[in-house]
Amino acid sequence: MVIRAKGIVENKEGGFIHFDYIPGEAVVKEGQAAIIGRICVIGADINRAAVAELFSK
Repeated sequence: MVIRAKGIVENKEGGFIHFDYIPGEAVVKEGQAAIIGRICVIGADINRAAVAELFSK
């Protein structure tokens, strides 16, 4: 179960996606980034392989 997740990742077009998630609410927007490729996922019994696959290029 994911309790919170947030980060900035590069999209396929070379832009950046900012995301912020808590259960029942997700915010995803495009924007600029000084730091990219960073995510933080907080929770219990998280499937690390699934998270890695979700953010792999």
